Amino acid sequence: MADEQVPENRPDIQLVSLLLHDLETPLAVVKRFLDRVDEGKHDPDNPRHKKLLDSSQLAIQRATRILEDLLDQARSWETGLKVDLQPKDISEIVIRCLRVVEPLTEDKSLQARVHVAESVPSQIPCDEALIERVIDNFLVNAIRSAPLNAVIDIRILSRDDFVRLEVVNPLDLVLSVDLDEVFDIHRQVELRRLRGQCGSGLGLRFSRMAIEAHHGRIGAMRSDQSEAVFWFELPRL
Repeated sequence: MADEQVPENRPDIQLVSLLLHDLETPLAVVKRFLDRVDEGKHDPDNPRHKKLLDSSQLAIQRATRILEDLLDQARSWETGLKVDLQPKDISEIVIRCLRVVEPLTEDKSLQARVHVAESVPSQIPCDEALIERVIDNFLVNAIRSAPLNAVIDIRILSRDDFVRLEVVNPLDLVLSVDLDEVFDIHRQVELRRLRGQCGSGLGLRFSRMAIEAHHGRIGAMRSDQSEAVFWFELPRL
């Protein structure tokens, strides 16, 4: 994505930019699959190659949903994000998101571990498509910052009237800044220019919009090991 700033006085342009940014992950997955086919390295009988095909199909479905969201929001951006609350299993959403980014984790030999607390309800009301995109953004940020052979921990916890999801980045690339600043587009653009490693911030800005539309909370913090922990909380009811 280009490092151009999005005008604060044009929420329509901001929202379109956020949605287009979310297309980067599914397109990267599909490109990896097509590159293998083009190089003659795809073997349909190989289980790992079959997994890559499955991930590519899921990625195309995700990109299609994002484009549908884009068209919908282009018609009604003044009303903000539309949230369709349905009872969903948050752990199942996480597993599907991990399947989509699996080719990216394999590139760096990363392992993803999902921890679900026993007190977490089997279902909570949420907009599945929006929450998938938030989790995608968290996972891609973790994958980009992780060193080779690292472990990415995803924790699903119960906190009072909320269900909390945490994604632990094995390596924090922004040690010198307040982590809450990474949700600001313009601060992320500055970090990207300085370091050449951070994202544009559009995905994280969208994530904040999506969680707040659920009347939830979102943020980032440092662990005792100075890892960056990105989290969001959704109301149980």
